[in-house]
Amino acid sequence: MIDVLSYPRSGNHLVRYLIEYLTGSATAGCEGNPDDTFICHRKDVQLLSHINSQNIVTKKYHFASHIAAPSDKLIFILRSPLECCYSHGTPGVSTEALHTALKQYSKNVEYFHAFTNPKLFISYEELVHYNTEHTIFRLHMFLEALSNAARYEHLIANLDRFLDDARHSTLRHPISSSPCHYTNLLE
Repeated sequence: MIDVLSYPRSGNHLVRYLIEYLTGSATAGCEGNPDDTFICHRKDVQLLSHINSQNIVTKKYHFASHIAAPSDKLIFILRSPLECCYSHGTPGVSTEALHTALKQYSKNVEYFHAFTNPKLFISYEELVHYNTEHTIFRLHMFLEALSNAARYEHLIANLDRFLDDARHSTLRHPISSSPCHYTNLLE
């Protein structure tokens, strides 16, 4: 099993979509959230009809504190904390709520650093704005035997179509993003 850890509004939906396509298997959403279904079961997702929802390869978490035990592998997606808060619709949020949010965000970073099994860092900004194909290649390689090479080639050859399909599935609320760099934070 592979855990996908990302603070809310950090790109876990797109990464889960890519994983489902590349592996042909479903990805579980956050436990306890009945709306966080397999991406392949979401209304308006057209290109994931072949997915086997009996075989789950990843589980999504927004907060490291919700992970009971480390999995075999970890995919950690990080986005600028200000962009996360803005995209999550929290402008004008109280200082106390912002402090709590930043604390959770920091705990995710700490969890990633402490994780000793194989792990992959994905920058939201690189995935979405700067280096999409290379980031998808890194994801494909990290998934190893789970990822299908023919699907990877098809995905890259039809990338705009797949990205559009991922963007328009239900439960997506794209708001904004101005790219910002913080990759050195994790090096």
